[in-house]
Amino acid sequence: MKINVEVEINSESIKSFKSLIPQLKDKPNSGDHLGQLSFFGITGSTFRAYQNKKRPPSEVYREWARTTLNGVVETTDAEKYKNKDEFENWSLGLLRSLDSYWSEQQEEELKPAHLYKMRDLFLRFLCMHKSCPETLARSILQYGNSPLDSQSLAKLNECLKFSLPMENPSMKSVTNENSYNFCQQIIEAIAKKAGGSKLMFDFWAYKKGGDK
Repeated sequence: MKINVEVEINSESIKSFKSLIPQLKDKPNSGDHLGQLSFFGITGSTFRAYQNKKRPPSEVYREWARTTLNGVVETTDAEKYKNKDEFENWSLGLLRSLDSYWSEQQEEELKPAHLYKMRDLFLRFLCMHKSCPETLARSILQYGNSPLDSQSLAKLNECLKFSLPMENPSMKSVTNENSYNFCQQIIEAIAKKAGGSKLMFDFWAYKKGGDK
């Protein structure tokens, strides 16, 4: 069962987002600091949420990310990801690959919020990395999801005139796959209003020094 709900959107926020779209379109292969190899798009602040693991979480993630990046750089199929369905199938494959590798190394599963955020931050990194095939980088910008954390969720709530009952939004606010998909759907609707995409929304929401 589905319901349709109307929520008033903050026009000033949309205006601010829209004004940055021309700059955000230049993110693919930009070599931005979040596209550097040293941490594959995820800094230590994110990994502080992972306590008492068998292996250092950053180490496990970066092993997976390095192997995945090498496969992407060597791919000859980048053109097919211009198709949204093909891209989403590939993105789902990354999610399953990360989930499997993490479970194997840590002997426990990632919580949904952590799993989706890691995958989405990797895709964000990949979009900006200079060695990513340009066609794929642009497909990520067009179709990729927004990583959900304190910055993107706070910006989402601002766009909705603080309609969401989250006083201090964070990754913990994303309790399951339904809440993840719900947030992505709202972000997509807002992004379309501004002429952008979900990942552009995240670039707009991001402030250096935050919890990526």
